Amino acid sequence: MSKKVRVAIIGVGNCASSLVQGVEYYKHADPGDFVPGLMHVTLGGYHISDIEFSAAFDIDREKVGYVEHILASGCGMVNCMPVFIARERYWQQRFEQHGLPVIGDDIKSQVGATVRRDLQ
Repeated sequence: MSKKVRVAIIGVGNCASSLVQGVEYYKHADPGDFVPGLMHVTLGGYHISDIEFSAAFDIDREKVGYVEHILASGCGMVNCMPVFIARERYWQQRFEQHGLPVIGDDIKSQVGATVRRDLQ
Protein backbone atom coordinates (compact mmCIF):
# COMPACT_ATOMS: atom_id res chain seq x y z
CA MET A 1 0.00 0.00 0.00
CA SER A 2 1.45 3.35 -0.97
CA LYS A 3 1.49 6.18 1.52
CA LYS A 4 -0.01 9.47 0.47
CA VAL A 5 -0.40 12.87 2.04
CA ARG A 6 -3.91 14.02 1.20
CA VAL A 7 -4.12 17.79 0.87
CA ALA A 8 -7.15 20.06 0.81
CA ILE A 9 -6.53 23.62 -0.35
CA ILE A 10 -8.35 26.48 1.32
CA GLY A 11 -8.21 29.52 -0.93
CA VAL A 12 -7.64 28.85 -4.62
CA GLY A 13 -5.43 31.72 -5.75
CA ASN A 14 -1.92 32.36 -7.01
CA CYS A 15 -0.19 30.74 -4.03
CA ALA A 16 -2.31 27.59 -4.33
CA SER A 17 -1.61 27.50 -8.05
CA SER A 18 2.15 27.68 -7.37
CA LEU A 19 1.90 24.78 -4.93
CA VAL A 20 -0.04 22.55 -7.33
CA GLN A 21 2.22 23.37 -10.27
CA GLY A 22 5.37 22.79 -8.20
CA VAL A 23 4.17 19.40 -6.97
CA GLU A 24 3.32 18.35 -10.52
CA TYR A 25 6.62 19.64 -11.94
CA TYR A 26 8.84 18.00 -9.30
CA LYS A 27 6.93 14.78 -8.63
CA HIS A 28 9.60 12.68 -10.38
CA ALA A 29 12.60 14.42 -8.80
CA ASP A 30 15.32 12.18 -7.43
CA PRO A 31 16.11 12.79 -3.73
CA GLY A 32 19.67 13.68 -4.73
CA ASP A 33 18.61 16.26 -7.30
CA PHE A 34 19.03 19.98 -6.76
CA VAL A 35 15.55 21.46 -6.97
CA PRO A 36 15.46 25.28 -7.17
CA GLY A 37 13.11 26.77 -4.60
CA LEU A 38 12.77 23.53 -2.65
CA MET A 39 15.04 22.53 0.22
CA HIS A 40 14.22 18.81 0.19
CA VAL A 41 12.62 16.40 -2.28
CA THR A 42 11.71 14.17 0.66
CA LEU A 43 10.53 15.27 4.09
CA GLY A 44 9.83 12.91 6.96
CA GLY A 45 10.00 9.92 4.63
CA TYR A 46 7.51 11.40 2.18
CA HIS A 47 8.44 12.29 -1.40
CA ILE A 48 6.87 15.10 -3.41
CA SER A 49 5.03 12.44 -5.40
CA ASP A 50 3.27 11.35 -2.18
CA ILE A 51 1.23 14.57 -2.17
CA GLU A 52 -2.33 13.99 -3.37
CA PHE A 53 -4.70 16.93 -3.76
CA SER A 54 -8.14 15.79 -2.66
CA ALA A 55 -10.18 19.00 -2.39
CA ALA A 56 -10.01 22.74 -2.95
CA PHE A 57 -12.23 25.46 -1.54
CA ASP A 58 -12.24 29.11 -2.48
CA ILE A 59 -12.62 31.75 0.21
CA ASP A 60 -14.18 35.15 0.55
CA ARG A 61 -12.08 38.15 1.57
CA GLU A 62 -14.56 38.90 4.36
CA LYS A 63 -13.84 35.56 6.05
CA VAL A 64 -11.07 35.22 8.63
CA GLY A 65 -9.76 32.61 11.05
CA TYR A 66 -8.97 29.80 8.56
CA VAL A 67 -5.92 28.72 10.79
CA GLU A 68 -8.23 28.33 13.83
CA HIS A 69 -10.54 26.17 11.73
CA ILE A 70 -7.60 23.99 10.66
CA LEU A 71 -6.69 23.39 14.30
CA ALA A 72 -10.31 22.71 15.23
CA SER A 73 -10.61 20.15 12.44
CA GLY A 74 -7.51 18.26 13.62
CA CYS A 75 -5.50 18.82 10.44
CA GLY A 76 -1.87 19.72 9.91
CA MET A 77 -1.06 22.83 7.90
CA VAL A 78 1.16 23.56 4.93
CA ASN A 79 1.12 27.34 4.83
CA CYS A 80 1.04 28.71 1.32
CA MET A 81 -0.37 32.08 2.29
CA PRO A 82 1.73 35.22 2.10
CA VAL A 83 1.34 35.46 5.89
CA PHE A 84 3.83 34.04 8.38
CA ILE A 85 2.34 31.27 10.53
CA ALA A 86 4.89 28.47 11.08
CA ARG A 87 7.69 30.77 12.25
CA GLU A 88 5.53 32.49 14.87
CA ARG A 89 5.93 31.04 18.35
CA TYR A 90 2.22 31.57 19.12
CA TRP A 91 1.13 29.34 16.24
CA GLN A 92 3.93 26.84 16.86
CA GLN A 93 2.64 26.37 20.40
CA ARG A 94 -0.98 26.09 19.24
CA PHE A 95 -0.11 23.35 16.74
CA GLU A 96 2.10 21.58 19.29
CA GLN A 97 -0.76 21.60 21.83
CA HIS A 98 -2.96 19.87 19.26
CA GLY A 99 -0.20 17.43 18.26
CA LEU A 100 -0.33 18.67 14.66
CA PRO A 101 2.41 19.64 12.20
CA VAL A 102 2.71 23.09 10.65
CA ILE A 103 5.09 23.81 7.80
CA GLY A 104 5.60 26.56 5.29
CA ASP A 105 5.71 30.35 5.24
CA ASP A 106 7.83 30.81 2.14
CA ILE A 107 5.72 29.97 -0.91
CA LYS A 108 5.69 33.64 -1.83
CA SER A 109 9.47 33.98 -1.61
CA GLN A 110 10.28 31.12 -4.02
CA VAL A 111 13.71 30.75 -2.38
CA GLY A 112 13.16 27.86 0.03
CA ALA A 113 13.29 29.25 3.55
CA THR A 114 10.68 26.90 5.00
CA VAL A 115 10.41 26.56 8.76
CA ARG A 116 9.83 22.96 9.85
CA ARG A 117 8.47 21.89 13.23
CA ASP A 118 9.05 18.26 14.22
CA LEU A 119 6.52 17.00 16.70
CA GLN A 120 7.33 13.94 18.77
